[in-house]
Parts: sequence; C-alpha cells; structure tokens
Amino acid sequence: MKKHIAALLFITGVVFCFTGCGTLGSEERDEAMENARHYQCQSGESASVVSVAEDVITVTYGEQAFELNRAISASGARYSDSTQEWWEKGDEATIRDVKTGGIIDTCTLTEEK
Repeated sequence: MKKHIAALLFITGVVFCFTGCGTLGSEERDEAMENARHYQCQSGESASVVSVAEDVITVTYGEQAFELNRAISASGARYSDSTQEWWEKGDEATIRDVKTGGIIDTCTLTEEK
C-alpha cells in the first residue's frame, strides 16, 4: 500500500511539473511583458516578443501567440517550432511558415525596453 501511495504521489508531482513548471505566473508574465520588444509589420499587424527562458521566446502576432525555441542561425537570432519561425537581425524580423517556407510577414522594431 505504501508503495502505491508513493508511486501515486510521484506521478502527481510529475504531472504538476509538466503542467506548471516553466509556466509564468501572473506577476512574472506582467514583468516579462514590460520587457517585450514591439514590432510593426508590413501587413499592418503588430508583433511582440518576450523572452520566457534563456532559449525560448513567445511571439504574439496579431491574435496568435507562439512559443518558439532558439534555432541555429548563421546571423541574427532565429527561433522556431514545427509551424512558425521568427528570425530577427538588427531592427528587422521575419515570420515564416515552416511547412511551406513562405514568408508570413516582415516586421520592424518600434519599441524595446
């Protein structure tokens, strides 16, 4: 019985960690948003970028948000997941559809804190 309880507690801890570890709380999220970089895109949409970990950013583009991991880049900073890519160099950034390779939008930095 003790083994079953210990196993249940372990599994519960793992589940809580996967659902909560690495997730920003409301205060941390507010602080991160204060440090966001803001972009104006050619399409008229706006984009914001927040660093949520050393090699992870959240890009908000229009009404969509993507959590992207740092990817290898010859120059600039590139972040990607299986669907979207954010590549920034200097004050310019490009959002690209990973599956088609097509450029979704090109954006220019407007505000950085």
